[in-house]
Amino acid sequence: MPVSTRKHLEALRAADQRALEIKQRADEQALALAREGQTYRDEQANRLREQIAQERIEARERESKLLTKEEYDRRHEDLQKVVGQLVTAQAEGGGRSAGFDKLIAYGIGAAAVVVALITQFH
Repeated sequence: MPVSTRKHLEALRAADQRALEIKQRADEQALALAREGQTYRDEQANRLREQIAQERIEARERESKLLTKEEYDRRHEDLQKVVGQLVTAQAEGGGRSAGFDKLIAYGIGAAAVVVALITQFH
């Protein structure tokens, strides 16, 4: 069946029009997918930035709780002085307190004997 040139050209134009519409829909879908992909990547980048910022804040908080070497040395010297004073006091007063402890122990023992004698005779 012979086709006229005019009908052939009209059929080619219609096919071109359909192909153009298909291409336009495909371009729109590709653009929508690209937007979704970019949105996802942006969200992930924002989460990563927030995580890094939070970790930096936490690191600063940890650092602020740490002593400097100078502060540590000063506190260590203060503690050494206090311990030295305690050792000296213990050495100087050790004999007196040991004697006092023995006196209290003897007193408690004597009181126990008195209580035992009283309860035995009543």
